[in-house]
Amino acid sequence: MRWLEASIVTDSVAVLRVEADASATAPHVYELWRNEPYDDDFEFVNSIFSVGGAVQMLDSTIEGQVGQYRYYIKVVNACGDSVLGTPVAETVFLSGTVLEDRLSNALAWTPFEGWEAPRTRQVLLRGIQYGGVLEEVADFGPFDFSYDDELEDQIGTPGEFCYRVRAEQGDNGWTSVSNLVCLTLPPVVWVPNALVYNGFNNTWKPSVAFADVTDYRLDVFSRWGDMIWTTEDPDAAWDGTRDGVLLPEAFYPYTLRIQDGAGRVVARRGHVQVVRRP
Repeated sequence: MRWLEASIVTDSVAVLRVEADASATAPHVYELWRNEPYDDDFEFVNSIFSVGGAVQMLDSTIEGQVGQYRYYIKVVNACGDSVLGTPVAETVFLSGTVLEDRLSNALAWTPFEGWEAPRTRQVLLRGIQYGGVLEEVADFGPFDFSYDDELEDQIGTPGEFCYRVRAEQGDNGWTSVSNLVCLTLPPVVWVPNALVYNGFNNTWKPSVAFADVTDYRLDVFSRWGDMIWTTEDPDAAWDGTRDGVLLPEAFYPYTLRIQDGAGRVVARRGHVQVVRRP
């Protein structure tokens, strides 16, 4: 009897599949035993009757975000004797950390163990937002267990990314999928410090990344506190004028408030310098 799959399909359910001798004429009891994370002992989970072949069992009492689970399945005959069993299988456990200053997520996972043949490939799957479709974004050899997912090309997304790792044994079609990990980058706001006429930026606006903006307010003031310009449009840019008249070179205070669909609020205040080149 050999393992085909040991996957974490939800935070509370694991699916276990083994291949057993299909030539048996009488059904046997297949018992599923589990060792929980940070525990030393195996405990009985459940059992089914089967005559062999591909046998699938479910464990619906796990906590998939806690750690790596270990399983074995044993076959019991009508006399109550254990006549067959699998080696211990260890599920893939994935964890992650947001690296805000690097605009990336650091991921690490444990190796799957239990197949007769070694792993041949591991695949990182990523989805945009919780519930999004998971797609392959990177693949690794059998002995790689960490990866930094750089997300500079995803700054237009809301900033929530969900991951799984799938271990594969390509020669036999065996797979094992990890728990789901979702990480959220906080909204990132870049505010230029100057507006340069006849220079590289004739208009001025903040840039927002990793936020689906639902509320936006940007105000620019004179040195005496009079409002010069205001907008609630994240795509609007200030051209350094007031009522169409170009303002003199100076530092102008601004306030910025952004709220995204998750209710996260970012507030900024500072000064933007207006520079006029001939």
